[in-house]
Amino acid sequence: KAIANADENIANGADEEAAAAEAANAAPQKKETRSKAAAGAKTVRAEVIEGLYAGQTFDLKPKSRSPCFIGRSAGKKFRDRGISMPNDGEVSTTHAKVEVKGGKAYYTDVGSTNGTLLNGEEVEPNVPLVITDGMQLLIGAELVRFTLI
Repeated sequence: KAIANADENIANGADEEAAAAEAANAAPQKKETRSKAAAGAKTVRAEVIEGLYAGQTFDLKPKSRSPCFIGRSAGKKFRDRGISMPNDGEVSTTHAKVEVKGGKAYYTDVGSTNGTLLNGEEVEPNVPLVITDGMQLLIGAELVRFTLI
């Protein structure tokens, strides 16, 4: 009986090892897919050059299906992955988002109360705007320069 149990354990152990090896081989393939998706992602540097937050720089790293948000909110998604400007009353709670699509970075005003200005012209709400290197946007009372790095 003990020999039969030992043989059974060896067989079960071998199956577990094979399953673990199979899972280990499958995991890198998933990671490769993520890496390829992230490879097109850009870091978008947002430097506040005028306003209450002048001198502050934010490195935004939007990912596919995971934009970075800009707003007055002090919530986690703004603090950790976006830009939180809680003291600027001209910035909406959720003012805009920065996202990556097809290897390009986009800024979208998500229907903010006071809008976003590009060269003195209001940016159309909910229409993605390609972020170009050196582009400056007025977000609330903050003039923000974007750099692609």
